[in-house]
Amino acid sequence: MLSRVAENLFWIARSMERADNVARLIDTARRMVTLPNESGRPLANEWSSILIAAGAGSTFKGDLEHATREEAVEHLVADPDNPSSIYNCFRNARENARAIRFGLTSEVWNSLNSGWNELPAQISMLRTRKAYLAEFVDWVKVCQAQYRGSVEGTLVRDDGLEFLRIGSHLERADATARILDVKYHVLLPSLGAIGGTLDHYQWISLLQAVGVQRAYHFVTKSDVTRDGVAAFLIQNEVNPRSLSYSLYRVVQSLTQLEEYYDRQTSCRIRAEVMLSGLRTADIEQILTDGLHEYLTWFIESVSNLSHEIGLSFAFAPPLTVEDAEEKGETEGQTQSQGT
Repeated sequence: MLSRVAENLFWIARSMERADNVARLIDTARRMVTLPNESGRPLANEWSSILIAAGAGSTFKGDLEHATREEAVEHLVADPDNPSSIYNCFRNARENARAIRFGLTSEVWNSLNSGWNELPAQISMLRTRKAYLAEFVDWVKVCQAQYRGSVEGTLVRDDGLEFLRIGSHLERADATARILDVKYHVLLPSLGAIGGTLDHYQWISLLQAVGVQRAYHFVTKSDVTRDGVAAFLIQNEVNPRSLSYSLYRVVQSLTQLEEYYDRQTSCRIRAEVMLSGLRTADIEQILTDGLHEYLTWFIESVSNLSHEIGLSFAFAPPLTVEDAEEKGETEGQTQSQGT
C-alpha cells in the first residue's frame, strides 16, 4: 500500500473518532454543570475546563477563565480556526476520504459524506435552540457509529483496515485520558471534596459521558468510586474505551502490519512498552502521585507514538482541507493542460 493512502486512512479514522470524543467532552461539561455543589468550595468553570482538556485553550479567542457555554460550544463545534472542532474533524475526514475514494466502499464514503452534508443544519439548530445540545451530541455519536459500522462491516480485511483501526484506537486512548482528566480541572482534590456527594456524581458523569456506566456496574459489581473509575478507565481491558484496551488494539494492528510487510517496526515496540506499563501500573500509586500528572504523561506518550507510527510508515503531515483544495486545483490545471 502507498504510504499516502495509509496516511489518509489513518487520519480519516482519527478525525471521526476525535469528533465523537469532542462531543463526549461537551456532554461531560453539560452533565457536570447541572450537578449541585455541596462542597462549599468554588468550582472551576466547567466550560473552561472542557476547553483545556480538549487541548483547545490556546485556540480559544475569548476569556478562557470565564468562558460561557455558548462560547465554548461554538469553539468546540463550529470554529474553523480550531483544528479539533467537530466541523474540522468532519471536513478533514471527508477530504481524506475523497482523496482515496477508490479504496473505500460506497457505504464508508456515504457515511462520511452524509455526515458532512448534514452538519450545517445541525450547527444551525444548535445555535438557535439551547436545549438542542444533547440531541446534537447524540447525532455526532450516531454519525461515528454509522461510519464505524460501515468500516467493520464492508471493508476487506487487509492492511488498509489495520491503518483505520490504529487511527481509531490511538485517538480513543487520547480521548479517554482527556475525559478522565476533566475531573482534575473541574474539582481539584481536597480532603473535603474526595468522597463527597459532588465528587461521587462527577465520577458518574464521567462514566456516562464515556458511555460505560452500565458496563462499569456489570463488570465491577460495585458502587462508583474514585479508585474504581480510574482502574476501569485506565486498566480494564473488558472496557472497550479503556486506555489499556485501546493500546492493546493498536499493538494488535501494528503486529498484523508487520506480518503483511514482513518487517519489524519501532512503533510496535513502543506501543508494547506503553501497554505493559499500563497493565502493571499501581492505580493507588497513580492517584497518590497525581492522576493529572499521569494522564498528562500518557497523552504526551500517545502523541509520540503517533509520530513514530508516521515515521515507520512514511506518513506526511495529515491532509487538511486547504491541502485537498490546493491538490484539486493542481489536478484541475494538469487536466486542462493535458486536454
